[in-house]
Order: sequence, then structure tokens, then C-alpha cells
Amino acid sequence: VQEQFVGNYNKLHNAEKHCMAYDLMDVLYIPNYRDKNASHPSRKWGDDSSNLIKHWSKLSLEQVIDWQTDSNRYGGDVNRQTSQWLQTFLYNSSTLELRNCVEVSYNGLDPVQKGGAVY
Repeated sequence: VQEQFVGNYNKLHNAEKHCMAYDLMDVLYIPNYRDKNASHPSRKWGDDSSNLIKHWSKLSLEQVIDWQTDSNRYGGDVNRQTSQWLQTFLYNSSTLELRNCVEVSYNGLDPVQKGGAVY
């Protein structure tokens, strides 16, 4: 178990280093809700955020999907392109087995919900 944990930690650490080097981290900082039911992102999201790579267990999938959706709708072309690059990096870095597991859920999402943070 310890070997597996250390191996996974190293993979996440290397992924984070890659994301920092290629300026993909903005996609991975998921803000905390200010008002989950707000109709516009400027009122929905707070100023503090969590690094999805480091704090994945503290964030719900619902929150990540909600953030990705708002980023896709309101973030502009640069945000959408950066998110796509992150999704491509994660896909290419995954084993076939992991891709197959992820794709089952990912393919069921609405296109506006898809992107690097959710993948």
C-alpha cells in the first residue's frame, strides 16, 4: 500500500510540475462557493480557492463540474484553450485502464461541463 501511495504521490507531483511549467494551473485552482445558487459566477465564487491536485479529496465533483461549466461559459477563449490543453495532457498521461474508467463518466457529461479540471 505504501509503495502504491508513494507512486501516486510522485505522479501527482510530476503532473503539478508540468502544469506549472506550461501555465495550466489556473484551471486547477477551484474557488470555494460564496453563493452556490447565484446566477452569475461573479456572485457564485469566493476569493479563496483550492489546488485540485493537492486537495482533490476536499472538493466535490459537483463543485469542480460547476466551476468548469462557468469557466467554459464565461471564461473566454484563452481559458477554454488552456482547459483543453490540460485535458489533453491528462488524457495522454493516463494509462489505457484509467482512461477507460474516466471516459465512462466523462462521456456522459454535457459538453459545457467538460474540460481539464473535470477530466
